[in-house]
Amino acid sequence: MLKMEFGAFTLNIEGIPLPPSHDIWAAYENDKKQKEELNNEIILTKSKIYSADNLTKIAINITIIVLLIGYPLRFIFLILRWAVKTLSQKVT
Repeated sequence: MLKMEFGAFTLNIEGIPLPPSHDIWAAYENDKKQKEELNNEIILTKSKIYSADNLTKIAINITIIVLLIGYPLRFIFLILRWAVKTLSQKVT
């Protein structure tokens, strides 16, 4: 958290801003360093998300989900087609 004294925002009699104190400057440098570290962490995380290994795992998971949903639907469709075919043959 950035802590500043009220005097850092005030002007002297001539209208010239007062220079920031050492504590404020140290806090500013600390915040600037933390921002750079977080930006580097964001870049690293994005590179991990778009890595080839991660994309391969995602593709495999999607394929498994599609097959788990698709195969039972295919089986149900074949059973319904067989049932309709069988009933139509018995009627005629």
